[in-house]
Amino acid sequence: MVIVNFTVLLVPQDAYASAISKLLEGKAAASFVMLVGIGLGLGASSSSPFSALTVTAKRALFLLILGLVNITIFDADILHYYAFYFFFAALLLSQSTRV
Repeated sequence: MVIVNFTVLLVPQDAYASAISKLLEGKAAASFVMLVGIGLGLGASSSSPFSALTVTAKRALFLLILGLVNITIFDADILHYYAFYFFFAALLLSQSTRV
């Protein structure tokens, strides 16, 4: 994820570095999102819906604060985006699998 987001901030002049970044770009983001989804699903299945909602909301708040602090240093920060995805996922945790 660092390599993918590093090229957003600093576009490399080297064609080799740019090719490596393009190769990893889609796979890294998809892998990260899948791991987060699996982790949320496993965490929610082993606890009560209210507990899962509370824990996920706390994690989202932590990511939001960390992302907003980090964006002052690193313009290509994406943690605050993931915080909103976590908030959205927290709302869906109590819903049926059909939703």
